[in-house]
Amino acid sequence: MQERYERTIMGALAGMQRLVHQYPETTTPNTKQDVDNKDGDNEVCNYDKIVDNTMVFKCIHNNRFVFRHETYKLVTALCQYAPSLIQNTTQDTVVQQKVSSMMSTCLSSEKHPSNMSALLEMLLLYMSSFSKQDDKWNVEKGGLDEGLMTKLLGKLMRKGCYGDSPSRWAPNMLPILASLPMTTTATTNSSSYHLILKCMWEGHTVFSTSTDTALLLEALVECATYLLLRRRTIPTTTTFEEVGDEEGAKATAQLFLNALSYHLTTVAPPSAMVANETLAMTLCQDLVKLDQAALDRTGCTLYTVREWFWGEAVGAVLNQAVLQEDRVKAKESKRMVSNLVLALAKKIPETMGTTEEDTTTTTNNATIITRRPMRKSHVNPLARSLFQEVLKEYQNMGNKSPDLETSRCLEALLAFSGTPYIFDMKNDEDDGPQRPAPQTAIERFCANDLLRFMMLRSSPKHKEVFKAYFRILSHCMHALEEESVEHQTLVWESLLRELIRANCDLSLLATGLVVLSSQPSKSVKENEPSTDMLQCDVLDSFAIQVGSDAIAAFHNYIDSQRDTLRKEEKDLSDSDDNGDIKGHEASDRFTFLSTLAGLSPSSATLLVGSHVVKDWIKQACQSSDKEIDCHQIQQTDCNELLMVLVSLALSYPSTLDQDEIEQ
Repeated sequence: MQERYERTIMGALAGMQRLVHQYPETTTPNTKQDVDNKDGDNEVCNYDKIVDNTMVFKCIHNNRFVFRHETYKLVTALCQYAPSLIQNTTQDTVVQQKVSSMMSTCLSSEKHPSNMSALLEMLLLYMSSFSKQDDKWNVEKGGLDEGLMTKLLGKLMRKGCYGDSPSRWAPNMLPILASLPMTTTATTNSSSYHLILKCMWEGHTVFSTSTDTALLLEALVECATYLLLRRRTIPTTTTFEEVGDEEGAKATAQLFLNALSYHLTTVAPPSAMVANETLAMTLCQDLVKLDQAALDRTGCTLYTVREWFWGEAVGAVLNQAVLQEDRVKAKESKRMVSNLVLALAKKIPETMGTTEEDTTTTTNNATIITRRPMRKSHVNPLARSLFQEVLKEYQNMGNKSPDLETSRCLEALLAFSGTPYIFDMKNDEDDGPQRPAPQTAIERFCANDLLRFMMLRSSPKHKEVFKAYFRILSHCMHALEEESVEHQTLVWESLLRELIRANCDLSLLATGLVVLSSQPSKSVKENEPSTDMLQCDVLDSFAIQVGSDAIAAFHNYIDSQRDTLRKEEKDLSDSDDNGDIKGHEASDRFTFLSTLAGLSPSSATLLVGSHVVKDWIKQACQSSDKEIDCHQIQQTDCNELLMVLVSLALSYPSTLDQDEIEQ
């Protein structure tokens, strides 16, 4: 009997919803609903009696949550399709007062998680259905009480909607917030806005999963951005600077920064990856909007606190994320900051085409060129400051070098603002020491810091970190190329010479050469890779030495195999050492020589001069002082230099003369 009763009530409520959807109130004559209306009355369907009687109120206060849920949906349908229920067409406001009172009662009494989405949707549709915005918050005319609604919504947000997933109800918060009244002084309702956002921030601690937390913070970011971008109501007798709630704007911006800090400093589990990526995308898009608004939208709320927001607050959040003491959290935070900066670089287009946009000043008989950043953005000073802070941290630790995530973070900062701007540091004091030009600062960074980092990570197990260092070096080399090609070559030769002296792993050097040769040069048309910088005397001399070592290793291998054959008296093809011979093909020396010859898939360009190739041919064609058996000649695949030359002749025959190929 109980089950039959529930089915009956649910069916009645669902049927009424269907009826309202099918036959909405209309004021348009000659519609399908008016066919049988001979009196010409346009409002054929009128549903005010549904609310006027006790049916809706009885079900909406029922202790069964399913009844309340269906009633919320019915009232939502009435708000959409029954305008006479909401609009004050007569002097009688009894029905409107009942509905407004019902909204407040539902917000205060509803505690079931399954009903939160339907409840907030009902509230939103009710507020949106008023024809006159002034009547919406006029209690005397049946409107809502703004103060009471704000407190009830804040309580609901603080409780996290009693555990309901934000994916169901959070999208309703922005339009609900936008429906709140906007006054001329912006003091009364600014506190209402801030109260709701503050409660949303407090509610993020209620959820047990990182996914729900990220979804709630995404809604918080959207609401805060809307309030910061919304144009203030300004009387005609005042200016922009004289009007605006600066404290309210700071409070709203701080909640945005809280969400940003949480995203950058919290290590989320893999199960929350999708939600965190969505939150990161929302933060990036809104930061771009706030950046642009701080530049030219003088009438928005953010403009009153733009210097504090971009000059102090955002930078403090980034520094806190990157420079925290916990290594595990710091590593993840650096990855998040790198992704954020790279995403911002994709959203904000480059504006610096030539150095003509730079400014030149003369002090102490010296000319100083102030470099413009690659993008017109408030993020540029933050990127420069963060880069210098991270670099200073590792400069004070002589025996440590940046890990992979830190290197990627530094690389992202260089890519966003441009290397000349990052190293163009200004003096804080007018009478202080003259700051070095960006060109000199870049040279010092490469010769001192970056070289030390590479030497500390010169083992094969640090391949990815070493590759990141060379990507940073690539940014520096391109910046020096804009200033002077001679300086660029000198810095590269000096750095390469020191790496060779430190016996850097050949496979790592090959990896670095591939990174440098694959980066497009600004001096080459159509962004083609340039190898002019890499082709230097230091690299040529080292290439000849490595080729000589390869030939010496081949001769030693042949001699050792001859001794083995004489002792064991067995064929070389049956020897257990045959696997070692094949292993030489993938050695570090072979990889390095292949890269120099342009045989690397990532860099198909000859990195050494033609005289080096001639010297390689001369060395490869020299025979051993001792006789070599025919069995041993079949194993010349361990002659790494010869294999490289053969591959070069087959792949790029134009690089060798016909005589050299025949030889």
